[in-house]
This record gives sequence, structure tokens and C-alpha cells, in this order.
Amino acid sequence: MKVLAIDSAMNGCTACICEIGGAEEIQVLAQEKLEIPRGQAEHLMPMIERVMNNAETTYNTLDLIGVTNGPGAFTGMRIAIATAKAIALAADKPVIGVSTILSVLESYLSIQTYVKTFYPYYAVILETKRKDYYFQMFENIAMSKQATIEELTEVTPARVAGASEISSIISKKDIMLIGDATNRLMSECTRTWPSHEIVMPEGKYVAKLAANFYRKNEKNEECKPVYLREAEIGKAKIKPRLIKS
Repeated sequence: MKVLAIDSAMNGCTACICEIGGAEEIQVLAQEKLEIPRGQAEHLMPMIERVMNNAETTYNTLDLIGVTNGPGAFTGMRIAIATAKAIALAADKPVIGVSTILSVLESYLSIQTYVKTFYPYYAVILETKRKDYYFQMFENIAMSKQATIEELTEVTPARVAGASEISSIISKKDIMLIGDATNRLMSECTRTWPSHEIVMPEGKYVAKLAANFYRKNEKNEECKPVYLREAEIGKAKIKPRLIKS
């Protein structure tokens, strides 16, 4: 299965073309990523075009498009989803939305083959660019071997939480913190935990999760952004101008 993976939900943008065989068989044909705080709209489509050219493939030869659909930055998330949907519509291909949290977690679990350090619990901590965090905790029920997404159990749902709430949940756990907001979280707590910073997920794991989901479901559900918080809209500081009758 040939998959185009797209991400711009966190701290940059990623495009990756993968050939995926079995659950763990991933061949990266071409990939590119750029860490930037903003401006994904200008970079993402040219990046996809370069990756397609480097992989010597066309949109018609793709089998699937995978895209991170949140939680994440409001604008970046919608840029990636809109781009994925446009390509899918033009090429008549299925598009699958993949959790940003699961993509970050999968990106970390893949390195356990080398570090061989396992934890009973994992927590993904992502930036909201506010005082709180995007947070989800998982339990490792396969301590005797390398954990995979399928072998982890969700302890909490993905949600927005403050530092004190997260600290109370994880305080007595033997846990690894993963994400782009781990250092900020620990700076607001009275203790620290083992942590691994991931500023954006690896494209090949976005592709892997999308392919696995598609194989299990075999249907093209509508790809929607996942929002864990309400939009924060402030009142205008300047009174509106009125046209005299």
C-alpha cells in the first residue's frame, strides 16, 4: 500500500511517501519535514510536490492519504486536512485522519527497539499555546516486550488539562512523558519525570496508523478536525463604525 502522509498540526509541516506491507513493514520512498512556528500554508503543498517527485510517483498511484487531524494548532491542523481532502478528491483516493497524540506516541515507541527501556505508563503532553496542555495517558500492558500502540490501554481520554491536574494524575506513576510540552509542564510542577521531547510526529508513523486504520475499517469516513477545546474569541477593543441613516 502506497501512502502519502501529511502533518502540520504541531510545530511545522511534514510530507512523506511510504510503501507499507505488513503492520511493521514500512519503506520510506521520500520524505521532507520543516520545523516552523507558522507559515505552513506556504510550505506544505510545495513540500508535497517535491516528495512526490523524489519518490517518482503520481497521485493516481497512491492507495491512501493519511493526515493528522488533531489535537493541535487550529490553523495548521485545518491546512493539512484541507490539503489532504483536496488531493483525495482530485485523485479519487481515500483519506484517513490520524490522532496527533497517537502519531507522537507511535513516533516514540518506535525508538524503544534501540533504547530497550519500558515504562508501565506513557503520557503524551502537547502544547495548546495557552496555560494548559493537551494530555492523554496510556498503560503499557506488555512490559516484557517492546510496546506497540495496539498493546497500550487508554487510561484517560484525550483532553485539555492544567499542570496541577496532570501532576495529580501521574504523580505516583512510573511514567514516561512524551511531546513538545514536557519541559514546560515539569517547570510548573514540584517534581520531574523521565521525558522525551518530540516536536512533531514522524511522517512514516502517520502513514502506518492511517494504513492500519483503513485496513481494519475498509471505509472512507469523513476526515474531520479534532478539537479538544472551544475557540477563544475576544471582543473587539474598538467599537464598530456605524453608517448614519
